[in-house]
Amino acid sequence: MDQEIISLLSKACEQAAKQPQNPHELSVHDEKVVENFFKSRA
Repeated sequence: MDQEIISLLSKACEQAAKQPQNPHELSVHDEKVVENFFKSRA
């Protein structure tokens, strides 16, 4: 499970590096992805 989270966050960071013009939008989206990830594990 920890490995999945690390992988997910790594992908999010790669995306952020590719799209620095929209860091806020991207971080909000990633928060939702991570939130949904944890909800699906609950």
